[in-house]
Amino acid sequence: MKGAKGLFKPGVLALLSVAAIAVLLIFAHFDRQAKSLDQLAHQAALQAQAIIAAQAAEAGGQGPALNMADLAAKGWSPPPGVLWELLPGPDGQPRALRLWNPEGVRQYVASAQGVKEGYQ
Repeated sequence: MKGAKGLFKPGVLALLSVAAIAVLLIFAHFDRQAKSLDQLAHQAALQAQAIIAAQAAEAGGQGPALNMADLAAKGWSPPPGVLWELLPGPDGQPRALRLWNPEGVRQYVASAQGVKEGYQ
């Protein structure tokens, strides 16, 4: 029993407590950072979706195939750090835009129907 008492010395408990708190603070920092990066991609997806939906409404239906030149002409460009990819629709033409930040945890797909959220 004498050896077991050494594990519960006040100095050891204090050191373990400080280490646990430090780990929690580090994880909280990275969680906040990932949420901030995801929010940036989400805002970009909402802006792109408004343009995509307007194009589809003008054309009456799915609208023209997406391309970045048309989105840029309407004043949209992805923010720095946000990656994008054009996704094909059922007809094989680009109909949706996938946006994500490589340091975040979520991805967003903007189409004429709305913005869908998923995990990377």
